[in-house]
Amino acid sequence: MTAISFGSMFNPERVNSKKAFNPEHNLEGFAYGDSESPKDFPVFPNEQIGRTQVKTCAKRPMPHKLELTNEDKEFLSKLTSSMYGFHDNSNNFWVHTKKPTQGQIPNLIMGDGKLIDESRLEFANSLVDNKTQAFQIAGNDKLGGNKLITVVKNNETNITTMYTCDSKQCVPMTIDSDVNMEKLVSAITDNLVEIQGITVWKE
Repeated sequence: MTAISFGSMFNPERVNSKKAFNPEHNLEGFAYGDSESPKDFPVFPNEQIGRTQVKTCAKRPMPHKLELTNEDKEFLSKLTSSMYGFHDNSNNFWVHTKKPTQGQIPNLIMGDGKLIDESRLEFANSLVDNKTQAFQIAGNDKLGGNKLITVVKNNETNITTMYTCDSKQCVPMTIDSDVNMEKLVSAITDNLVEIQGITVWKE
């Protein structure tokens, strides 16, 4: 697996993917062909990433706001998150990585890249492994609706919860705490026709 280096305003970001490409000449510019202008994409990570990632799909209702339990919010705040968002109608993406805050200085990494001979679904599957403690996918299902699916494998409570949000509601469901995250993400992407973005959390 090839390590692809992403330039950054803060630090270099390294992403493992066999088929990702880094157009360094366009770092932070996000000026890709038919994609939207930079103002259409978030500058910094936020708690509503899934809703942000699907906001360009104006024809479809937005997913309901995600409401994590307090325990899951606290757990995720201690982890490093890497957020990938795709530019509409292309395989170009931006990536924001946020590490737990040390003092008053946020540790943010920003970069961009492009998938080569790999679908968004395949890329999303490759980002989740046995070290992943939570992930979130924003995408469209086979019925044309927007979905926001978040899985938190909380090692502190020993409870794994899957939050499934559509335009009407967000339903939490407790699942097996020994769940295989790689198999679970594959099962989720099998039921999606498109992905707008994915966020993964690790230590």
